[in-house]
Amino acid sequence: MRVLSGLSRIAVDEVSSVAVKVVPADKSNSTGTAELKRDSVVKRVVGRREQKKAETAQRIAIAGRKLLRAKGFDALTTQEVALEAGIPPGTLFGYISSKTDLLILALVHEAMEFVDTIKPRLPSRGTFVDRTMFVFNEMAEYHARDVNVSKHFLRELAVAMNPDLQELASSLGQAVRNVVIHVAEQHQADGHITKEISADQIGRLLFAHYWQYLRNMVSGVIEKHEFDPRLREAVTWQVIGLSPARQGTDVAAAAPVKRATRKPKA
Repeated sequence: MRVLSGLSRIAVDEVSSVAVKVVPADKSNSTGTAELKRDSVVKRVVGRREQKKAETAQRIAIAGRKLLRAKGFDALTTQEVALEAGIPPGTLFGYISSKTDLLILALVHEAMEFVDTIKPRLPSRGTFVDRTMFVFNEMAEYHARDVNVSKHFLRELAVAMNPDLQELASSLGQAVRNVVIHVAEQHQADGHITKEISADQIGRLLFAHYWQYLRNMVSGVIEKHEFDPRLREAVTWQVIGLSPARQGTDVAAAAPVKRATRKPKA
């Protein structure tokens, strides 16, 4: 599991209270020596505090993930998380301010660990559309494991208010984009898609389509079986616009697909 960081502030005033006694042998450099020794003490104290806070944050994340999967978001209480993590409830609220904060803290790292497994499994051959859709379909399968939890999770990722968790929340989207950027760079090198737009911009364009249809899927606007054909159509049209005009490209084999007919609900 990734080491959590940036989740709480170090109490600098406590560190500043550490007494450092120096008996200077040479008055000319006594001030510099004292400052160096004090800096060393401060670094050790801060390092221990950061390590302890990171370990506590990990325990909270593991406990929250376990209980979210077992009970669901609505039934979960912060008191249960504190008990599972083996910490007082007051300590818990030093890291999160609400259940929604817990959702981000508990699941972002799990999701990012899953993203890390996608790149090694990317098909080595295929069109840019097919390989990009492999990435997006893998993420859709991950979120479909527990649609109720994913619905709350994706909503809170978009509106994270806790400043300590905003960077953590945005890191998941960047991780998915990075895989798409990797695919885009490969197909740009092969001349299949234009180099006039950076791979980073392409990743952002396609991620925006993915995010829309993923949110629609977990919220019930579309069924799971509709995710691939609808997103594939949007991605295909986007990629056709990115194709070098001088040649037929690999998107020719990925013409817009027929949209799946939604089955009427009983």
